[in-house]
Amino acid sequence: MPAPRSTLLLLLPLAACFTDGGQSSSPTTADAPTSTDPASTAEATSSGATDAPTSAPTTGSSGDAPTTGTTGPATSCELAAECEAGTVELGAQCDSCGLLTRKCQSDCTWSPQICDEHLETCAYWVLPQGAKEWQRHPVDPDTKHGPTAPIRTAFPLNSEGLLYALTDATFHVLDTVTHTWVASGDRAARFPDLGVLPIYHGDGFTADGEVDSNVTLVAGEQFFAYQQKQGTGEFALVKQGPCCGDDWAKPDSPDFHQIRDSFGELQNLEGWAMGDVQALCMLDAPTPFLGYSISITDDLVHQQEVGHCFDFFPAVPYATFVPFSYPGAPRSQQIGGAAWLKGLWVLRE
Repeated sequence: MPAPRSTLLLLLPLAACFTDGGQSSSPTTADAPTSTDPASTAEATSSGATDAPTSAPTTGSSGDAPTTGTTGPATSCELAAECEAGTVELGAQCDSCGLLTRKCQSDCTWSPQICDEHLETCAYWVLPQGAKEWQRHPVDPDTKHGPTAPIRTAFPLNSEGLLYALTDATFHVLDTVTHTWVASGDRAARFPDLGVLPIYHGDGFTADGEVDSNVTLVAGEQFFAYQQKQGTGEFALVKQGPCCGDDWAKPDSPDFHQIRDSFGELQNLEGWAMGDVQALCMLDAPTPFLGYSISITDDLVHQQEVGHCFDFFPAVPYATFVPFSYPGAPRSQQIGGAAWLKGLWVLRE
């Protein structure tokens, strides 16, 4: 955008003399005498200057803006406005949930661009398998099944390509192929055992060669283990008990009340698993990862080994965990649900 600039012309009285064949002429009246006397010429010139208008624009010795006797200094909005005061212009995406924004100021010039948060632009984020940059998806204003209350957890139904999101009172189903919310309803209709208990986190997985999904939810001070039969939309409670066992009582274990959500991967396809399983589980021989689970808090990522000892590795800062170091990653405080389904999905709280 060009910077505002004043284009003011200062009009000064000019005396002009035209010559034609050596004859000098000047405006006269019918009976005005013609004179070549220098003294009379000087007198006429002095008299003409005295009769000049007194309200013409004047310029101070320091180059002040032109003024008139009645209107005061001209404003940039009057002279060369860049924009209409109060206008807001939205630009490209920035950060994890923002748009580059600038505002037209009272002097009709644009403010510098800032990254301003716009929650309607980030219903959820996806890091597709093998990708190194996050994709963010806006809120669908036309959906009748999308969540409108804070999301507490999310989990996948791998064989169906669906993602479940739970709030305090409702469930919502996202088709990960079409990126559309396809179902919703009362949480109690699918998970009556939870009652009104607050959900802290959850996860789901489908074992290799199987189609039914196993889902674990942590609500109140208990865990609830379910099995979902493919295509039924029904979850059968198979186990319930106090949360969360000895594995969660060791020095590197997180407080399950502080977890925003969890996700797990059984094959370490992305190579995100970190640490030495042999040393962690005190095994006799080097051992590959069988699987791992990630628990996310406001500041840290906690990785639990899955398959041998189920212990936790020391936590690492959120932004240093590989997928959350990629461009466009959501901030940890924005996370309501997380799940692995041919990529990492994060739903805004």
